[in-house]
Amino acid sequence: MGGEADSNAGRSEQIRPVRRVYGPGSGRRDVDAAERVMRLRAFLWSLVGTFLGLLLGIFAALQGADLWVIPITMLMGWASSYFGPLLIAHMAGRAGSSVYAPTGSSTPRAKEYSLAESFIVRGQYDEATIAFQAAIEDDPTDWQPYVRIARMRRDRVSDPEGAAFWFRRAVTEAVIPSGHRMLVLKEYVELCQLRLGTPEKAAPILARIAELEADTAEGRWAAEALIEIKRAMSQGDASE
Repeated sequence: MGGEADSNAGRSEQIRPVRRVYGPGSGRRDVDAAERVMRLRAFLWSLVGTFLGLLLGIFAALQGADLWVIPITMLMGWASSYFGPLLIAHMAGRAGSSVYAPTGSSTPRAKEYSLAESFIVRGQYDEATIAFQAAIEDDPTDWQPYVRIARMRRDRVSDPEGAAFWFRRAVTEAVIPSGHRMLVLKEYVELCQLRLGTPEKAAPILARIAELEADTAEGRWAAEALIEIKRAMSQGDASE
């Protein structure tokens, strides 16, 4: 009990709530330290801009311009020096947000599965499966977690039945890009044929693809593979 209490205490020290600069109900929004520093720098630059605007106005007045030019140039110098850096920082923040937190209108960044991969490297395959399944729950249409589980079960755990299950789910439930789909299909068919010795398990999926995508390379390949499976099955029945 003492060890558990110490562990919980350690975690509570590591995970601390972020302190609000303005308390709840104060009517003022949160401003973090970085933003306060940025505004202070913009204010200091605005003083420099105001002074430069003053010099510009005095120069213009000496050249024959009206005296009202001086406050105008001072105001312009202050505004450009204060709001300019803030605008640049805002635009940079939006650009960074579009890269690291893309919206649906931007190109999504590639997903990472570093936690699951680290489990695989350490030989913790059940933990890796759980991590990949969590990714599937977040996005059931993402094909990579399904296929990575299937390949892990096939190559590292020697579980062809489990591998076939996950390959089958990848083909039937996920959205596989055209450049990868035929490869995944071939892996599934070869697994059924060579490792399981039950090529008929791949027949329903091949028949479905051959029917729905008859005009594509995948559909033609599925039809040919289905013919080979049926031929092998008939020969097996004849030999018996």
